[in-house]
Amino acid sequence: MADRPDLSVDRYVDQLAAHDPVAQLRVDGDETASVRSTFDLSYQALASETQRLFRLLGLVPAPGGLASAAAAALAGLPVEAVEPLIDQLARYHLVKVAENTRLACHDLLLQHAANLTAEQDPPAEQDAATDRLLHFYLHNTDRAAALLHGRSSLKLSRDPQPDGVPIVEFAAEAHAQQWLHDEWANIVAGLDFAAATGRHRMAWHLADAVRDFMQLQAPPQYRSVVLTGLHAARQAGDLQGEAAMRHSLGVLCWRVAEFHAMIDECQAAADLAARARWPQGQSAALCNSGIALAQLGQTRQAIHRFTQSLAIDRRIGDRAGEAALLINLAAAHEQLGNLPAAARFGEAALRPLRETGQRQGEAIALSYLATVRREQGHLVEALDTITASLAICRSVGARHDEAAGLTTLGLVHRDAERHDAALEALTAAFEIAQRLPDRRLTTFALVGLANVQIRRGHLADAEDRLDAATNLAHRIEHDRAIVEALLATCELHLAKQQPRRAHDRATRALEIAQRSGYTLLAAQAHSHLATASLEMRDPAGCLEHCEQALTLQRPAGQRLAQARTLLLRARAHQSQGDVTLARSHREQARRVLDQILPPPSAITNA
Repeated sequence: MADRPDLSVDRYVDQLAAHDPVAQLRVDGDETASVRSTFDLSYQALASETQRLFRLLGLVPAPGGLASAAAAALAGLPVEAVEPLIDQLARYHLVKVAENTRLACHDLLLQHAANLTAEQDPPAEQDAATDRLLHFYLHNTDRAAALLHGRSSLKLSRDPQPDGVPIVEFAAEAHAQQWLHDEWANIVAGLDFAAATGRHRMAWHLADAVRDFMQLQAPPQYRSVVLTGLHAARQAGDLQGEAAMRHSLGVLCWRVAEFHAMIDECQAAADLAARARWPQGQSAALCNSGIALAQLGQTRQAIHRFTQSLAIDRRIGDRAGEAALLINLAAAHEQLGNLPAAARFGEAALRPLRETGQRQGEAIALSYLATVRREQGHLVEALDTITASLAICRSVGARHDEAAGLTTLGLVHRDAERHDAALEALTAAFEIAQRLPDRRLTTFALVGLANVQIRRGHLADAEDRLDAATNLAHRIEHDRAIVEALLATCELHLAKQQPRRAHDRATRALEIAQRSGYTLLAAQAHSHLATASLEMRDPAGCLEHCEQALTLQRPAGQRLAQARTLLLRARAHQSQGDVTLARSHREQARRVLDQILPPPSAITNA
């Protein structure tokens, strides 16, 4: 630049980027005064096998640094044979080996390696090395996902693993999690490279392989990964690949609570799967569209989709798919207030989940069972069940399901009047949810926290949390979240001795709950209306809503809720001067409470 005063630093950098920077960085007229000649001094001192490894490093980007096993795949050598070569490269300062034993190379050195391999290695050898590395990522991602997630019902047939590709042995789930975390940047870079170089089948298979990882942790760049895979499948004319990518986009919509978009993606996936004659894909599309419908409050339509999907899975003998459907049927029946059916479906799911090693699915099933047990008043069993679910979530790194499980744990503690423990669990749920894209989790955690704070008498904090929850629930247009926020706001107004405002909120909650088929929330709304009516000196209105609540609570087996409604009914009769009926209802409530062994405060605080 001293000879070119007209050339700015920015223009010089642009020139380097536009051409080969290794060739550009030189002094004209002096061949020894160049970056390439300096690199060549080190390169020429290497043994031939080490030279070959260095050249191959320039083939595929590895922004996360290359593990020794990946370098072995690139070279087609055993890991123990490639490690001395890496040591030699490090001694000659052509690579750096980090503390995590991953080797990294300066961009200029990588460009030099790319130039050398283009000059010296036949195209067939370059292609073989590239394919080995991409298959290393593909097959070991499948292995890690299988350990963490279990056998997927959508597992696609992969091309055979070439010779010379090491298998990573995962000693435990934590090892598989760490491997996926460490290799994530390289997997994405490898996928992009495959797509850019016309390896379309490999590109969409890599995008498919990371789907289960996304279901656990929703890693960054996932949407762009799937879109790249979708484009590659289209380029390859592979209908099954395109259907798989549409399925992944649907799962991504679920993660961010975009349920209408999820239904659209599921429909596209179903159409493509039908054209590809891929029944597993058709079943998954039906199942996932059912999940979206359930979240939109269309639970009976959701059950119809689940039943259709279950019939396909049973016809083709897909035990993993069958287990997933049983979980979703459990959730749907819980939403409708049919707790006995929800428990049956949840328990039926556990055996096929364990047979197929679906650890995340097992955690989800246990979480739904804990919810059912809590709603039935079996608080000890609910606590044991959700504790088991959370242990699995933490073991496999399922942060989304851990946040949902912690919310359930908080509600179990709340129902048992263990307010400090409830606050701790719900705070942890909220903190995890804040780092995830699914805003439903944040909403439910906020409602739970507000509910506990109301019971602790911290009304200002509860109000702040409910304002945030209500705004978020309306923003994502999630009816269940809206109803739960309205019911908690009703409790807040009752605590503030504002029964008329409480009555208004409970009335609105009841309308939405009935429209969406949320039976248990409708029962809760009737209970709140009964309380508000009694506070407004309308014992007849209180008794009417108590009867409506009990009509819904009894067939559902909501024993704790029944007991509280009976106590409320006793108060209404007491206010009317009917001491005999009041005593009768209190005795009924005590008998129910004695059966489920609640804490002593449950009667006095009901």
